Amino acid sequence: MKIFIKKFLTKKGFTLIEILVVATIIALLAGGATISYSQLNKQSCDAKRKADLEQIRAALEMYRSNNGIYPVNLSILTTPAP
Repeated sequence: MKIFIKKFLTKKGFTLIEILVVATIIALLAGGATISYSQLNKQSCDAKRKADLEQIRAALEMYRSNNGIYPVNLSILTTPAP
């Protein structure tokens, strides 16, 4: 028992290999998280673009159903009706 306690008390700190292994694992996890976040951000931007295009399409169709033709430019769709 004394030998175990003596050995445990004399060992202090971590070895260089242990520190490098932990640093490598942390770097790999951080890299994976960054890639995942980047992909999620791209997907959310794509979804917003699709929703915006759908709103423009709906506004164009509403204008065409009311006026019989499509507008010459999109500024007509952005100005409020009197």
